[in-house]
Amino acid sequence: MSSVIVNIVKAVKVELDAHVFDPVITTERSYRPFYELEDLKSAVVCIVPWGMAQARETREALSFDAEISIAIMKKLSGSTNAEIDTMMDLVDEINAYITSATLSTYTNAKWISAINAPVYDENYLNVQNQFISQLKVTYKVVR
Repeated sequence: MSSVIVNIVKAVKVELDAHVFDPVITTERSYRPFYELEDLKSAVVCIVPWGMAQARETREALSFDAEISIAIMKKLSGSTNAEIDTMMDLVDEINAYITSATLSTYTNAKWISAINAPVYDENYLNVQNQFISQLKVTYKVVR
């Protein structure tokens, strides 16, 4: 039996790769989501396992609430509101897509919730001119 949360992370990556976003994104699945600024010249979306809660669903079945983190990152070329607005729009587009998509490669995972926090990281924006936003998405699997 394979890891529930790893299966979800892989399935989310497949769904994001299958969709065309504007701006175009590069998706990565990682346990070590650290990037050099030169690697973030275009938008990078990193999917990471975050947490897992387990409970008894029935006598025979367990339920798993798996929380994953989807980080949306880009080194900005300037510091205009327009460029930041584009990234905020991308976060909204990814959130809307992933909350409505069925995970085609892991169909027994059902979307439960999504939280966008921080909406953007002010420290990275001010110090490195880097946009970072994080979606925490929870899926439920019963098996």
